[in-house]
Amino acid sequence: MPLDGCYSYVGKVGGTQVISLAVDCIADYIIWHEVMHAIGFEHEHQRPDRDKFIRVEYINVQQGQLVNFDKLSPHEVDYPDTYDYDSIMHYDSHAFGRKDSSTGARLVTMIPLKKGVILDDNLKMSESDIAKLNRLGNCTVSKGLYSLFLLRASPFDYIEKIGA
Repeated sequence: MPLDGCYSYVGKVGGTQVISLAVDCIADYIIWHEVMHAIGFEHEHQRPDRDKFIRVEYINVQQGQLVNFDKLSPHEVDYPDTYDYDSIMHYDSHAFGRKDSSTGARLVTMIPLKKGVILDDNLKMSESDIAKLNRLGNCTVSKGLYSLFLLRASPFDYIEKIGA
């Protein structure tokens, strides 16, 4: 895996789990997003039931980036929770959008189907994200990962820098 861009394999693959964090990726919410991938979480907007919650505007997606909007099969993921627009694992509405030729602005790639929802950068873990982590770690709210995330707001507290 080349170390450029912001990405990680989903779940443990082979030996050491590498998370690539280029200079543009050094923000708490991006790091948490990649850590969630590393421990096995997929994107919220790729859930098998996502078409009930968002509409993907495929025509607006950059060439070569459609894979970021592939819907996963029910055999690949099991999310018993309700759809979480606020998940740190959900892209914003302009993710991988082509640029408008006249304004240079990114085009909308995802439209929420629920009124009043705005798909923006989710800068922190949602309650649902924390609940999923607690279930994964078999933790209770009083003594689990929830407390850990409240105490340490920055992922930098957990990261070992490679080649720095």
